[in-house]
Order: sequence, then structure tokens, then C-alpha cells
Amino acid sequence: MAPPPRRLPGIALPRKPPAAPPVPRPAPPANPAAAAWSALRAHEARTARDTKAPHDDTAGPARLAELPRPAPGMRPEPGRATVVVRSRPGGVGGPARVLRDADRVVLREAADHWGEVVSATGPADRGAAERAIRAVYRAAGMAEPERVVWYDSPLAAAVAAAVAAGTCRPADLAATRLSVKVPGRPGRPVQERLWSGPWQAAKAEAGAALGAAGWQLAWNEGTSRLWEPTRELTERIREAVHAGVGATDPSVRTPTVRAASVPGRWDVADKVRATTYSALGGQFDGAWLAVFDGLRRCFPEFDFPVVAELGEVARHVGWWWPYERVALVSERPTVMRRDDHSRLHDGAGPALAYADGFALHAWRGMPVPADFVGGLGPGGSWLTARAIRNEPNAELRRVMLEIHGYDRYLREVGAQPLDRDETGVLWEIDLDGDEPIVMVEVLNSTPEPDGSVRTYWLRVPPDTETAREGVAWTFGLGPDDYRPLRET
Repeated sequence: MAPPPRRLPGIALPRKPPAAPPVPRPAPPANPAAAAWSALRAHEARTARDTKAPHDDTAGPARLAELPRPAPGMRPEPGRATVVVRSRPGGVGGPARVLRDADRVVLREAADHWGEVVSATGPADRGAAERAIRAVYRAAGMAEPERVVWYDSPLAAAVAAAVAAGTCRPADLAATRLSVKVPGRPGRPVQERLWSGPWQAAKAEAGAALGAAGWQLAWNEGTSRLWEPTRELTERIREAVHAGVGATDPSVRTPTVRAASVPGRWDVADKVRATTYSALGGQFDGAWLAVFDGLRRCFPEFDFPVVAELGEVARHVGWWWPYERVALVSERPTVMRRDDHSRLHDGAGPALAYADGFALHAWRGMPVPADFVGGLGPGGSWLTARAIRNEPNAELRRVMLEIHGYDRYLREVGAQPLDRDETGVLWEIDLDGDEPIVMVEVLNSTPEPDGSVRTYWLRVPPDTETAREGVAWTFGLGPDDYRPLRET
């Protein structure tokens, strides 16, 4: 008998990784050349509007729409990188900054280091973490927090933060039967002073010293490749927090979450999810801390005190919520498993797990129920063709098909080929509520060492009508152009 439909656990993460806003234009200097400088910048603005700028991954919601042109007469220096950067009048150190090839290597090395920070697991050195948190407050010109309160998972910490911020009342938690310690009188939230403000200031200072093109180059080398995988990872955690608060599905219950049938649990879940966007990223801020760490290695005069202290915190903790008198801190995960594309992935257990049992199961980045991965190994008899057909979630159904095997599924449902010729066999798998999966079955023209011939399944567009058309499509050809003389 087919298993009952599974609820796909939801997911969500604290505030999105910092969006890098457009580089502010330098202010005109207070000297006789001010008028000339202003005229030059106005001219650059007019000309830039007609020039499409390169894609900028640093800008987030406010993507760069244009990049200023270099000043007349500026040329790359021999033996250096192709981008010459300049500082604004009165900027860091004054003289123009040039990113050499060696600097680009340093930026990439910094990105490697911070990639390890993002993926770090295991309990924090709480003493070092708390010293770093207090140092962030001091660097921002604030009094140290009176207390640092620790939680074993972002779920527990987010619930506490929702109560501390007044988003949820302790009585609201009765709907979910959540139980977390919430400190009294935390004071006002101070994310703006500890995170948003310092980020913007450091971005503006670096952008002014490097120029827009130089900043874009630094970002590409130091942060770009970390940004999207980390954004996806944190978003998955955020959604898992949301599901963990509101779930009744046993696959997403944890020791922190109990079965709940009381109305209103999803209202509380929505409020807790909203709170995650005000969290500081901790280790997940490594995606943007990398570029500032790299720039400081290249140019020691670049000094961003609050950002540097945030980096020390990131080496020890997960998400954290700063208030005037209290800091709420989540431990890092105990387990984090990802595939070669940095997607959460594990076929035998949770891909992400925390000390209190809060966990997320995923297959190639796709959240799946906990009992789903149990059907992948020996004895996983529930993963059948019938179970695949009955699965209401289209994305999960595609994952099930991939794991079960297209050839096995076709045999079990008694499918008939759409077309057959010397190039292969064309098959179609109809899925309710989704476009059909069309595959071409082909044989490897080179036998294996034992003499056997391997079969491959090639996914092709759903409107493919013949096997030849499908095989030709995989080579970027039309069916009439695909006429191999010899196959190897």
C-alpha cells in the first residue's frame, strides 16, 4: 500500500545575506576644483545611463545599474591587473588603489578560508565567542551586553528572539508546545548599529578607495562564489525553522517541537520566520566577510573595526540576535553535509542537524521528509512506482523518480516507447500536475572492460517526438543534422 502523502518541510533563514548596495558616488572635494569635479561626475552619470553595466552580484535588492567610467587618462600599470582603481578625495590613504594579480590570489584565499567558516560544525568555544560578541558592542561604541544566552539550534533561538522582540507572547507558544528560555528585559534590538551600519560604512569606504570597477573585481574574487550557495543554505534553514514551529508532520518534529493540533500554530510560525530576517548571520556572514578580510590582507590600511569583530564572532556561532542588554546566540550545527555543488544533500540521514535534534533532510538541495531518505537504502520498500505516482509534490516526485531509476519505473508501470530507431528509444513519463519527463534510452558505443554495454538515459525537452531528435538535441543539433559517421 502506498504511504500517505508527505508534507514537504518548509524552510527559511535569518535575514538574507547582506546585499551590497551600489557604490556611493564620491562627494565633491572642498577646494577650487570642486566645480570641475562635479561637472566630471555629472558627465559620467549621463554617459553611464546609456551603458549597460556588468552583472553585479553584490547589490542584492538594489543591484548596481551602472558603473562610473574611469577618469580621462587613467591607464592600467604594466604588469598589473587590468583594473585600475582610484580613491575618492580624502579616501583611505588618498592614493589610487590597484588590484594586482597577487591581490586577486589573496582575495581567493580569503574566500577559501571563509567558505570553511560557513561550513563549520561542532560546539562553539563559548568563551571566545562571548569575548568577540562583547568586542563588537565596544567597537560600535556601545556598552557590552549584560548576558549572552545560548541556544542549541536556530529554531530555539528564533523562537526566543520572537518573544524578546515582542513579536510573539509567551502565551502564543502554547499553540506549538514549544519550550524555550527567554530572558527578561532584553532592551531594544541593535542590529542596525552592529551590522547594517558597519556593513554600509565598510562598503562605502572600500568602494570609494577602489572605485566601482575595482570593488566589483574584489567582490567577484573574494565573495561571489560563496554568495549564492550560502544564500540558498540560509534560506533552507529559515524554511526549516518555519516548518519546525508549525509542523504536525512527524518528519519535521524535533525534541524542541511537539505535536500540535491547537489552531494558530502557523500564525506563530509566520511570526518566528519573520524574526529570522533580523538575525545576524554568524558563520553564514562569511560569504560577505570574505571580501573585507581579503582587502585588509591586501591593503593593511583598510581598517573596519566592527566588521573585523563580526568576523571573530562568525568563527564561533550560528545566527545571533543582539539587543541592548542581551545577546541571543545559536550554536553551529553538529552535522552539515553538502554535495559538490554546495547543496544540502544526504541519502542516509539529516543533511543538517543541531544538538537539540532540530534537523533538515535534503536531497541535492531539495528538502525532503525524514522518512524519505530511509527509503533509499536496503529495505527501503516504500519507494515504489505507485508511491511516486501518488506523491502530490511535483518537486519531490521528480527526486523520487531520479532515485528510483527511470528505467525501473518504466518497467514497473508497463510503459510503451514513443519512438524507436537506430539512435535509441524515446520514452515519456506522465506526471499529474507537471510537465511530462521525456527520456531517450541509448547504448554506450564503447563496451565496458567486461564486455558489457552500459545504458544511459538522456533527459530531453518534453515536446521531443523522435529518438533521433532527442539525441541530436543533446549535441545542439537538429534531427536532420545528426548523422554520425562513426561513434566512439
